[in-house]
Order: sequence, then structure tokens, then C-alpha cells
Amino acid sequence: MGDETMIVEMKSPAPFARSTAFPRVISDLQLVVVGLALLPFLFHFIPVSTDTPLGARLLPIFYAPLLAALYFRLGMAVALAALVPWISHILLGMPPPGMAGLLTAELLLFVLFVLVLVSWIGPRWWMGPAAYLLTKPFSGILLVLLPDLLAPIPYLAHLTGAVTRSWPGLIALAIIGWIATRHKGGPQPAS
Repeated sequence: MGDETMIVEMKSPAPFARSTAFPRVISDLQLVVVGLALLPFLFHFIPVSTDTPLGARLLPIFYAPLLAALYFRLGMAVALAALVPWISHILLGMPPPGMAGLLTAELLLFVLFVLVLVSWIGPRWWMGPAAYLLTKPFSGILLVLLPDLLAPIPYLAHLTGAVTRSWPGLIALAIIGWIATRHKGGPQPAS
């Protein structure tokens, strides 16, 4: 028993089994988050008959950062928040630069609020809508302080629009949160 080495003979894998020689580079969560990050681009191609853009109603730009934040992927959540509005602006010309700056600030605040809420009480289905509504007063202050740099939106219109225009998006954020927190095992801290 002392210095003996045990040799184990490995059986060949089943014909259609996935090879485990290489670790899985992209997780299912990453695929979902990237897909959700691309969703806002599609919304720019859907014609709308109102003066409110579809993205301002359904809030698709918040879906991927919410999912990343609920699953404790800080780097991914911050990268999505900081980059997606500007990539959309560069590729499609939408949103305009001032609105892209405002969306970046809102998304970064949104991620911060989701992460704070999750760290206090754990992931809950309602954290997306709550973080969005908590974000609006602070991004409104940025609008007041930097009106020439960001989008020219009056403060009260900015706050009321968060509820009156965006209620379908708030419902979508709640549904995404519900699905994410009901997922087998729920979100767990990344190792």
C-alpha cells in the first residue's frame, strides 16, 4: 500500500456524449445574457405609431444587466451597463449621444441598486422594477445638473415617464426576476 500507484482504466464515452476534455467556455447564463443584451438592437427596427420609442416602454436594455446582477456577475453587469448604449449608438445611431450617456448612468445605478438589494436580502423577483424606480430620481438629478451633456428632459417628465410610459417594461423586469429567482437553485454567488 505504501508507494503503490493505482492505475484506473477509463471506458470510452458514449457515442454522442459531450467531451469533457475541454471545460465549457461559455455558460448558459452567458448565452442568455448576451442574447438579452442584443435585444435592444432589435427594438430599433420595430416601427412604432406613438411618440414614445418601444425601448422606453419595454426597457429591453435593462434585462441583461438585471440577470447578470441577480446572478452576482458584477463584471458582466457593469460591462453591459457601460457598453450596450454606446454600442447601439455607434452601430445604429440610436439612442442619440445625450440619451446614451443618460442610459449608461441609469444602467450603472440600476446595477448598483440591484446588487445592494441582493446583498441585503437575497435575490427577489421584484428587484428589477424596484431598482429601476430607485434609479430614476438620481438620473433625474443628473439631467438637472448636466442638461447640455445629457438628454434635454424635464425632471418631472423624467420621473412620471418612469411609471406612465414604462409600466410594460416594469412588468417585464418583474417576470425576468421571477424566472431568475425560480430557476433551479436560484441565483448563487459566483465562485
